Amino acid sequence: MWLSYALMILKLIGVVEEVYTGIKGKGSVKKASVMAVAQEVATDMTAVSTGGQKDTWEAIVPMVSAFVDSAVSITNAIAPGTVTDEAFERSKAGLMPE
Repeated sequence: MWLSYALMILKLIGVVEEVYTGIKGKGSVKKASVMAVAQEVATDMTAVSTGGQKDTWEAIVPMVSAFVDSAVSITNAIAPGTVTDEAFERSKAGLMPE
């Protein structure tokens, strides 16, 4: 489950980055957007459980927050445009970039 959740967060970061393309100084807004959707997904996933959604989110929020920060830091270090959708799909399939 965590791998699927992590992939969803990575894709969400990409969507949020596209929304704020060319706008500087919005890092905290972008992270808040990602975290809000991640929380909603976590709540929806746990809604089918026996309860404890709030406790579940509170337990995983530090891990999700650190994951978002790490993913953005790595992406920024690589440079925009380095990891394309096609390259990402190829890497998930275990193939080398073209």
